[in-house]
Amino acid sequence: MSRALQAAEKALFASVSLQSLFVHRDLVYDRDMRGDERKQTAMFSYVTLAQRIPADHPARGHGLLSEEHFTVDGTLIQAWAAARSFKEKADPPAPGAGSGHKGEVLLRDKVESKTDKDARLYKEATADKSVPAYQGHALTENRNGLVVAEEASQASTAAERNMALKLLDRAVGHKKKRQGKNITLGADTQYQEEGFVQGLGNRKVAPHVSEYVKGNLGKNCLTGKEQNDPRRSISQRKRRLIDRVFGWGKLNGALRHVKARGLDRVDWLFRLTMAAYNLVRMRRLIPIDALAS
Repeated sequence: MSRALQAAEKALFASVSLQSLFVHRDLVYDRDMRGDERKQTAMFSYVTLAQRIPADHPARGHGLLSEEHFTVDGTLIQAWAAARSFKEKADPPAPGAGSGHKGEVLLRDKVESKTDKDARLYKEATADKSVPAYQGHALTENRNGLVVAEEASQASTAAERNMALKLLDRAVGHKKKRQGKNITLGADTQYQEEGFVQGLGNRKVAPHVSEYVKGNLGKNCLTGKEQNDPRRSISQRKRRLIDRVFGWGKLNGALRHVKARGLDRVDWLFRLTMAAYNLVRMRRLIPIDALAS
């Protein structure tokens, strides 16, 4: 590696350290996640995009961020537990009191792992095998695919949609404080659900959600105006950028099969991996001359 490139990389990691991705305080107290108050590092804290990334941050100075157009997606994170560790619960919920639709008792209501109580048996497709897993959720901006909000959760069918709205609120803030910005959100067909699309409408966010073209056509719920939005095709093309995030985290990071137990630890590891991805990604986006100077 040339000395100029080494100097450029050193300058980038000095100016865009992990501390610059944190809120400028040591700890935050969070009541938003899972309803309990707990200490945690302030990485990607629960403030808006404008508050979290300072105006003099290299990501802003070099025009790397879009503050109007975003993409959301989730990925399966295999837990550090074996399927045989799942045993029947001593006190499963009664019929009609489960966590499924209209109180349906699901598998996760009846069994739990003895080695990782937060892990759940989950599969992404009907033909797949259920594995102990968590889910990681990320919100990226569409200009360069940088992660602006993320969180890990317990695995469930509705988790992706619920977390998407939460991450969006965290990144862009309330609709009354956006100063005329026209927010769009791209997503795949897993987010093609009436409640989710309605949630975006309530937040004045354009739903650039992929539609079913065969099978499950009844789930498509976008209006004609939303379908014909000229920006929608751009959002669908940009949606591929978020796949690079998860691919990098599983190939180069520790997200394919985490060596941590408990949702808090998996969530911390997921956030750290997303911060590392941003650093590696910005190294390629910021001109070397600008970094070395």
